[in-house]
Amino acid sequence: MKTNVTQTSIAAYHTLDKKQQQVLTVARVILRRTEAGQRTWDRAVWNETGILPSTVAARRNDLEKMGVIELNGKKYRLEYSGTAKDPETKKTVNTYALVLAKDKPQLTLFG
Repeated sequence: MKTNVTQTSIAAYHTLDKKQQQVLTVARVILRRTEAGQRTWDRAVWNETGILPSTVAARRNDLEKMGVIELNGKKYRLEYSGTAKDPETKKTVNTYALVLAKDKPQLTLFG
């Protein structure tokens, strides 16, 4: 069955798919670096993937908004991990890591 679909709808569908792929790519790079004991920043992801730093920042923000992402059967969340010097630019950058997400939030002990 053939339906009439606008070019805008087709472009939006393909953009969404590409965006999702980029989120997964960025998440996998962050996870691999985290597991290797390395902190990650946008330029480091760019160096490994070729995704421009501004796009990496947008996908990182998407990861943060998602709260939890599942990779390899485990749930992770993005966490800020301080600052570091970028060895290429010598600038101080914010770093982040993917950490295991808890299924149940920690109980409030006081309050």
